[in-house]
Order: sequence, then C-alpha cells, then structure tokens
Amino acid sequence: PKPEPSREAFLDAFLTQSRVVTPGELDHAPRVLVAPGYPLLVTQGDTIYAQGLSEETGDRYTIYRLGKTYYREDSPDDRVLLGIEALALGEAVVEELGELSRLRVSTANQEILPGDWLLPAPPSRYSLPLLPEPTQEAVAAHIIDVLGESLRAARFQVVVLDRGEEDGLAEGHRLAIYQT
Repeated sequence: PKPEPSREAFLDAFLTQSRVVTPGELDHAPRVLVAPGYPLLVTQGDTIYAQGLSEETGDRYTIYRLGKTYYREDSPDDRVLLGIEALALGEAVVEELGELSRLRVSTANQEILPGDWLLPAPPSRYSLPLLPEPTQEAVAAHIIDVLGESLRAARFQVVVLDRGEEDGLAEGHRLAIYQT
C-alpha cells in the first residue's frame, strides 16, 4: 500500500506564501543586491546580499517579486489601491549580518533576481488558522484574481478579494462563492 502523506505535505498543496502587500510594507524592506563575481540569476544553495537587515526581524526571510497591483473600483471616479501581489520565490537564511548582509538561499521555486524583495519569514507555514470558520457578519466581495497561474478559481485555491481586514475579513474565514 502507498504510504499516507504527512499532514504538512497534504497542506503544502493548498498553502501559498504569496500574498498581497501594502506599499507601506515595502517602504523599508530590503532588496536582493548584485554582488561582483556572482551570477545575476540565483537559486537554492546560492548566496545573495542585502542591505537593511536587522536582528529584530530574525534570520529567515521570504524572497518576493512584485506582481499585479490591485484596485477596488467603488465607482468610475473612485479607484482605491488595495495592495500589490507579492509572489513568493523562496526563502533565505542570514549567514552574516552587517551593513551588507550575506544570506544563503535555502529554498527556491523560481530564479531570484537583483531587486527582488525580502520580508521576514513567518514563524511557521502552519501557524495560520487551518480550520476555516465563517465570518461574523455577511461580507459582499468580488474575486479579482487567482494567485498562481490559474485563470479560474477552483476548490482549495487562493483567491484575491476586493475586501479585507477593514471589512471584517481575516485569515481562515470561509466564504461562499456565488457566480453572477
């Protein structure tokens, strides 16, 4: 018989580290820098450099590349910036902290380029609420994108909504989808 996958392996199929960030989250975020003698494209096991790292933010970082910018259009004249898609490329661990910090890429699911962003890695991929619960109040929202390469959303996919925390939504909320 085929062995059962671990809980983590099962959940990995449905969890993504890609996220939507606000422009303010990137104001002081470090970026991957070019280093003389190193390749322009890096991947797992390679070294990268960054400025602006600190002990307070820890020693593990998720590497992101910015994607689409999301807006909500409340009316033709009222366009509200919601955030920017941050596509997770991998993770890196600090090897030497300083004015110019050296990191080792521990995981990579895409090539990493100079200019990609570094944000502190979450404590655990599995620290999110994993048992969905309904919202306290009804929330009317629209799906504005599907994270990843999909054109349509299906069960267990991550979608981007035009509503968020200020509208009463939080990670782990379960919503019904109605097609109009």
